[in-house]
Amino acid sequence: MEQEQRLAVARQALARAEATAGLHATTTQSAGDPGWHVPEPLAPLLTALTPGVVTVTGATSLALALAGAASAEGAWVAALGMPHLGWGAAAEYGLDLARTATIADPGPVPAETLAALADGFDIILAGNLGLTVREERRLEARLRSRSATLITEHWQTASRPLSATCEPVGCSDGHLTHIRLVIATPGGKLECRIAPEGLRPSRQLQAVPS
Repeated sequence: MEQEQRLAVARQALARAEATAGLHATTTQSAGDPGWHVPEPLAPLLTALTPGVVTVTGATSLALALAGAASAEGAWVAALGMPHLGWGAAAEYGLDLARTATIADPGPVPAETLAALADGFDIILAGNLGLTVREERRLEARLRSRSATLITEHWQTASRPLSATCEPVGCSDGHLTHIRLVIATPGGKLECRIAPEGLRPSRQLQAVPS
């Protein structure tokens, strides 16, 4: 696709969503709200998903858990440049797929595609878009002005980083019982766990006592 065609695809996705229900009219947030809630175990490290950029490295499951918590509150979510994202897993983490759009290939000018999505989506999950520092700063300002939050692993100027190490632990009758995540920010760290598929109706983060 040419650049113009790719941008048209992004805008068509927005138009379809608006025609169905209205992107922001269906959300539970108002101008005075502090942001979208995060999974309860993460609250000590990240109180809310507020407009701007949050980087998540080391565990796609953590990014999905953040987006899923916002989706459960009514947020509209877009996935950009993540062609291998598992939609079954996304749904298990709480993403409402009826309010989730995807653009697998952001095209030759990904900054413009991301800017278009920021105009209509509350939460944007993004892969490696190859942006310059100048583009990142311009886009972060746009995200804030549009009350949108970007969750991505690749952002050179991020001020809210979350890093995770993932370790499968615990066995029962030869089967994995949970996955341990150690999640860290510059201000501290905590340990959480996720039960593998089949042990609970949905994959949720649970705090692990230290």
